[in-house]
Amino acid sequence: MAQLIERLERDGTLITPSSKTRLTLLITLFLAFFLISLAMIITSASESSNPEEGVTLAICGIVCTGFFGLTTLVAYRQLSQGIRLVLTFQELRIENKDGGIIERTEWPDIEKIESRTLSSGGIYHPEVLAYHLTSFGKEQHDEFLHSNPIARQRYMIFPSRKRWTIAIPQRLSVPHKELFTLLTETHRRYRRRKRRYLSKRKNKRGHA
Repeated sequence: MAQLIERLERDGTLITPSSKTRLTLLITLFLAFFLISLAMIITSASESSNPEEGVTLAICGIVCTGFFGLTTLVAYRQLSQGIRLVLTFQELRIENKDGGIIERTEWPDIEKIESRTLSSGGIYHPEVLAYHLTSFGKEQHDEFLHSNPIARQRYMIFPSRKRWTIAIPQRLSVPHKELFTLLTETHRRYRRRKRRYLSKRKNKRGHA
């Protein structure tokens, strides 16, 4: 982690690409579960001897098919777009391989960065990294999204309605724990630096 921060201090930019190997393995795994879920639906039709078990099996199959189908699409979208995380002194960006900017947030506009485990329908997902925007950050983010809505295509399938919480792509080349430490430390450093810079500008304007 210290080497990554040192590289950022030296070069002014730190790019963390998606891990092609991890994403490919993940897509393969999700496809396998997707096919198993389809098999559950097909098998449920043959459970004529016990209709209740057949219905239960069909419902489980439909739910699992939808879940693993969606997660497969999300992983494939991240892989095909070449999603990467870019850190600079001024901001955090999520870009695609063509340089298209999907998300952009300056460090002072981030309230906090957290790592949490999400669950839905009793299914627990891996820990997810996300950052929460300040009130001013929300306004800036809305302006950013509306500046070119066609180009602001999310790496996810569906955009989050909670625009004050931005999810960071998973399966990057840097492990989850190291990435969380890197982001929190970078946020701590450059949020303060930017605040001092802004306060100096305000003081100069006041004396002018």
